[in-house]
This record gives sequence, C-alpha cells and structure tokens, in this order.
Amino acid sequence: MNQQKLAKIISYSLDPSLMWPLFVIMILVGTGLTVDQMKQLFVPLFVLELVAPVALLGYFRHIGKVSDWEMTDVKERRAFFVWVVLLHTISLACLYFWGNELAFEIRLSMWILSIIGTAVTFVWKVSIHLAAFAAVVFLLNVLFGWHWWPLFLLMPVLMWARIVRKKHTFMQTLVGSTFTICISALLLWMFNIPLVI
Repeated sequence: MNQQKLAKIISYSLDPSLMWPLFVIMILVGTGLTVDQMKQLFVPLFVLELVAPVALLGYFRHIGKVSDWEMTDVKERRAFFVWVVLLHTISLACLYFWGNELAFEIRLSMWILSIIGTAVTFVWKVSIHLAAFAAVVFLLNVLFGWHWWPLFLLMPVLMWARIVRKKHTFMQTLVGSTFTICISALLLWMFNIPLVI
C-alpha cells in the first residue's frame, strides 16, 4: 500500500464527521443527564450537530461553493463554518433549556472554540481533522477518565496523513491539535470544570 492510499484511509477513518457523533454521545451519556433529558436531546443534537452540517456541506458541494469534501481551499470554509456555528448555537440553546449545567458548559466551551476556529479561517488555514480529533479525545478523557490518554498517540499519525495528502502544512496540523487542547483546557478552567470529572 502506498503512502497516499494509507494517508487517505487514516484521514477518512478520523474524519470530523465521524468524530462529532462521538462528541454528541459523550455529551449525552457523560454529563449526568437524566434518561428523560437524553431522550429529549438525542434527535435535536444529532440533527443540529451532524445531519444538518453534513447536508449543508453536500448542498455547498452540489452548487459549487466548495470544490471538494475536505474544503482544501480555506476560502471555501468560511461561509460553511459560519453556518455551522449558527447551527451549533441552536444546539447550545437546546442544552441550556433541556440539559444540565455541565452539558451546557462543556458545549459552550466547544462553541467558543468553534467561533475562534471560524475566525481563524478568515486569516489562516488550520486542520479541522486535528482540531475535531483533539477535542473529542480531550473531552473523552475529561468525562470518562484519563485511561483513554493513549488515543492522543494517534494525533501524529493523523498529522502525517494530512501532510502526505497535501491538505495541510506541519504548522497547520500542529496548531489544529495543540491549540484545540490548550484552549479547551483553558475554557473548562474558566467554567470551573475539573479535568477529571
């Protein structure tokens, strides 16, 4: 198997559209929501966090606003990211009204991170693959215990894949991963959420 093929498999296996359902599941089962709250939030969160963004990306691809599914051209990311932030704002409101404080504050932290990431796309390109993976693995460890830390070892593998595919530079992958973890930790600290729950 050549490097390009292996890098493509790794990229698709750790794609943000696969990471985000895990994030939603972690919010639903790892933040102390009641069964009734989980039932009430399941459909809106999956629609707003996954189905609608993927459908929007498909629509943008169909009308030619993006040239490829990975939005290699940073200019093509801007409008899409703004729409996704708006969808996530509605998701955040659902957690505010129907969830609990921990679920809301964790989602609020990730919402702020997505606003920062969206703002960055207007001046520079960072790896969303690395940002989504780093956020999910970080929160997995915070919510379910730090015995999941070995998953962080996959970050250099994903960095390699994105660089080999010529989707990002080394700095874009490094910032996508480390920036996400540092900002996530800072935001949780600001909301008094311990790194071990």
